[in-house]
Amino acid sequence: MKARRRRYSAVEKRRLLDEAEKPGESVSTVALKNALELVREKNVMAVRLPTWVDDYNHVRPHKGLKMVSPVEFRNQQLAS
Repeated sequence: MKARRRRYSAVEKRRLLDEAEKPGESVSTVALKNALELVREKNVMAVRLPTWVDDYNHVRPHKGLKMVSPVEFRNQQLAS
């Protein structure tokens, strides 16, 4: 399976270019800073994702499930 490349917004591209143009910093330093930023983003997502999944499955109503959560819908199906 082919890995998907991250797409950067125009603002992110400009920021990356600005960082690369800082005097006294090599491209590898900029790459390291960007890698560390991605790791921080992944750590934040690792903390937030379980809460989002729980909310999505237990609280959030879904139009395709007659405006109930997936867990409620499954419980209704099991009860009938």
